[in-house]
Amino acid sequence: MQLILQSFCNPNGPVLRSTLLALSLICLPGVGRAGLFEDEDARRAILELRKQNLGLTQQIAAGEQAANKLAERVTALETSLAADRDQSTQLRKLLLEFQVQLDASKGELAVVRGAQEVLQRDTADARKWQKAADDQVQGVGPKLVNFEVRLAKLEPVQVQINGVDVWVTQDERREFDAALVSFQAADYVRSQKLFTEFLASRPRSAYTTTAMLWLANAQYALRDFGMAMQSYRAFLTRDPGNAKAPEALLGVANCQLELKDIRGMKKSLEDLIRLYPQSDAAVASAGRLKAIK
Repeated sequence: MQLILQSFCNPNGPVLRSTLLALSLICLPGVGRAGLFEDEDARRAILELRKQNLGLTQQIAAGEQAANKLAERVTALETSLAADRDQSTQLRKLLLEFQVQLDASKGELAVVRGAQEVLQRDTADARKWQKAADDQVQGVGPKLVNFEVRLAKLEPVQVQINGVDVWVTQDERREFDAALVSFQAADYVRSQKLFTEFLASRPRSAYTTTAMLWLANAQYALRDFGMAMQSYRAFLTRDPGNAKAPEALLGVANCQLELKDIRGMKKSLEDLIRLYPQSDAAVASAGRLKAIK
């Protein structure tokens, strides 16, 4: 735009010269309007003026277009600068947070290193103590092995008696099993002896009640009905709620039958039915009572 104004204001400019020439031709005295327009110079001046005006218009349009593009670029640049400022602010914030975390990590690392040094010293001391202990153990190793073997024999084991898990010593289990194996082998004399010895030496064993019942069975098998009845009754007195109690009471009745104590036998069978009505022994007792009647 400034260029255009300078062209019009410049006395030596082509636009002003052409304009003045055209005006001078029009205003010359004594020259007709048709003659003036036919003059070749005048026409060229007018055409030149139009061409220049058209060029000026194009230059103005191009200048405005360039100005608009420049304004758009300025706006885009300002937007980009604002975004860069936001990113820069966020980046500084992240860098500050990272620095804080880095300082904290350095502190934690220092603590860990200190703990590692203490652990290394403790490990070295423990190795020294272990070596000293190993040296001492080498001298008592055989004795320790023998002691462990003896101790293993004394360690309790878990067994099941009448459906209940109980703990007994290995010696208890071995002695009870030996007496029971003898009974199962029909060696009732040895079984009676072993069960009697077991009850005398281990009155508080978890096997005691069961051993009393097996002793009564061995005595009954040996036809020692008086001793067998005493053993059955001792069993019932010790543990009347035992799952084998109906069997023991039936054993009492059988001993009474063998001893010809019919009245005592009937009383025992009636007690069995009354005390243990759901047992198999009670069913057998009911049948036997009917047979007696």
